[in-house]
Amino acid sequence: MTRLPLIACALLFLAQASLFPASFGVDKRSVSSSQQFVIYCDDTQMRLAVSGFAEDTKAAMLNFLSLQDAWKIPVVINLRKADSTAPDQPVSRVQLYEVEGDTRKIEIDIALGGDLAAARFQAQLVKAILLDMEFRNKPLGKGIAYIDPPQWLIEGFSVYLQNHGADMDLDVYKTLLEKNRLPPIADFLSQDPSGLNAASLKLYQAYSLSLLQLVKGLPDGRACLVSYIKDLPLGKDAPTADLIKHFPPLGGSPQNLEKWWTLSMANISTSDRYNGLSLEDTEQHLSELLKIAILVKKKNETKVFAIEDFKEFVKNPDARQPLSEAAINLQALMSRSNSLYRPIVGEYQAIVRELQHGKVKHTDRRLKALAQYREMVLHRMDQIADYLNWFEATKMVLRSNSFDDYMKTANQLSSDSPKRDDAISRYLDSIELQMQ
Repeated sequence: MTRLPLIACALLFLAQASLFPASFGVDKRSVSSSQQFVIYCDDTQMRLAVSGFAEDTKAAMLNFLSLQDAWKIPVVINLRKADSTAPDQPVSRVQLYEVEGDTRKIEIDIALGGDLAAARFQAQLVKAILLDMEFRNKPLGKGIAYIDPPQWLIEGFSVYLQNHGADMDLDVYKTLLEKNRLPPIADFLSQDPSGLNAASLKLYQAYSLSLLQLVKGLPDGRACLVSYIKDLPLGKDAPTADLIKHFPPLGGSPQNLEKWWTLSMANISTSDRYNGLSLEDTEQHLSELLKIAILVKKKNETKVFAIEDFKEFVKNPDARQPLSEAAINLQALMSRSNSLYRPIVGEYQAIVRELQHGKVKHTDRRLKALAQYREMVLHRMDQIADYLNWFEATKMVLRSNSFDDYMKTANQLSSDSPKRDDAISRYLDSIELQMQ
């Protein structure tokens, strides 16, 4: 049994009123292995289950972000009986407190009883861990505002952990795109999911998980995501502006962010993200994206340039927008390209971003190296395909007979031994038949 069902069963067991003495929860506690989580509850098994579950949740989040554990703010988890005299009291709550001076703690209060699913314990754990990352090096006050982690980030991590790193069902995205129900990213980032019904919350969680995985897949995505989380208390910008600020590959403008969001979601819905494109299909898509149409005002016409001709257009102000769109399209291609081509597509995207800002240092050398690498990969794969075809055509029909002795011995050992026909054997056989 995994820890999540174990905790659910334990919560249900503890929720029975007969199990709560008057002194519930204040005198018995457990401390987790990392010392960050302190759990208060009368039931020892429950405390141990919650302790392990909290550590597993934190470990999975740190692994996603490629971080070491460096917590500074303790998390106190209070499992208490629901107060029947206060029906409006929240089932669960997470809050950061300043205790004395710069000493802080994060409290998670869970009311046992009633609708246990409403407690959403793992989501509350995710929120507490993100709060520690936000404020561990930033004291409250002194210009530092208390800002909760964004809901899409909490839900994204929660669903990622619940699915053990798997993606959401692609049919969800296909249906939404077919019905043109993809929300603008500005609306999505500012949405409060607390009042959503079950179906709407499922969609919100699907978008949250996708956005989390998409930003992680950007160049330096993990490092940018960590910086985004740590800077949340300083964020005075709108959610879209804050996202653009911390993830430069998103294009630097709300319009480019919206286009990236739409293209990325469309790519998720129309492709198998694990198999991706073939090598040949990836090369074909890449070749098309490296042709950039730019307006040439002197001739009053649009001309298509190859990326290798960057010297002819890099100083043209009208090239910035086409280059920005090319970078977004390359990012979308990288999420579904053949695995051998992903570093290539990522390097081309980095070059396009630099050209957008007029940076051309070593661009010639990098483009030549990429072209040679692409040619080498395609040539090597052709050689492998030719060899496999030759092997299949000439070798598979021949038999070496190297394993004949082995197969003969194995067949002899697996065959039934001949039955004996003496009096004792016949008697034992009759006893066996009577016992059946």
